[in-house]
Amino acid sequence: MAFDGKERRLSRRSPQVGNVIYVNFGARDYTPVAGRDMFADPDAPSHKPRRKTTRARATAKGTRSTAADWLTDLAFTQSDNGRMSRGRGYYQGGHVMNLEFVPGSITAKVIGSQPQPFSVAIMFPPRTDPQLARLPDLISQLDGGIQAVRSGQFSPDMLKILFGGHPYKARYYCDCPDKAKVCKHVVATMMAAADRVAVDPGLVFQLRGLNLADMRLPKPAGSAGSVPATPETSASAGSAGAAKKAEAPSPEAIAAATDRFWNGGPLPEIPQLKTQSALADSDEELLHKAMRTISYTSVDELCAVSDIEDLYYNLTHET
Repeated sequence: MAFDGKERRLSRRSPQVGNVIYVNFGARDYTPVAGRDMFADPDAPSHKPRRKTTRARATAKGTRSTAADWLTDLAFTQSDNGRMSRGRGYYQGGHVMNLEFVPGSITAKVIGSQPQPFSVAIMFPPRTDPQLARLPDLISQLDGGIQAVRSGQFSPDMLKILFGGHPYKARYYCDCPDKAKVCKHVVATMMAAADRVAVDPGLVFQLRGLNLADMRLPKPAGSAGSVPATPETSASAGSAGAAKKAEAPSPEAIAAATDRFWNGGPLPEIPQLKTQSALADSDEELLHKAMRTISYTSVDELCAVSDIEDLYYNLTHET
């Protein structure tokens, strides 16, 4: 009867198939969660929907650029908790190098578990010229205009144009062995990019080949830059046009310029150059350094340099 009681206790705590009870005597005691598959791999990623997190994970809302917040949200919504944690550790540990904002993508090198750093790219959907042409009008509609953008404030329409709309339209690349859509190296790159954008919001415009400093905003009606037309201004404009017509070149000047363009003038005599070895104008240390990369020993290096010197001597001296 004691055996039957032990069997009943095992059957309650261990999976049973028919009359076979699977017992792991090294497992820690725990109460099974309702609905959990006891045969599932404990290390497999959870497919349970994650609770939407707050802005407090990164920084208080409103204290950073809205573009930086967009990149942070992109990182948190496209990856799982494990890769998020490891990616944050990579970024905080200074593993992200050579972060660049280039037209259409954000690229970086991330130091990982292998000797060579991994190449990472976050690619955004292309934008058309009419879409990019809307940016100056959208900036002028902000409170503060271009100063608001420099302080990190972007409207939702601006973010759609600069980043390409929905976050799921972005594509990710990393040459690490992880086959996940967003690996820890991509997460680290997005976090590094978000902090860079928080410091310099103008970097976002580089994703579209634009420069915030060169952007011309439309002038509002009635501004100081617009002068209403008056009879005096019309008369001055007419006199300026007449002066330009008076300064037009004469037909003789045009004919002389045309002849000079097509026929030119006398050519200078071709100089007689002296035959000289290219090694005379070269850096000998750089030559030794180049030969060192293909030589096993110092003797091989000296022999290679000597052969090159003999070659140029035979080319520049008559035999």
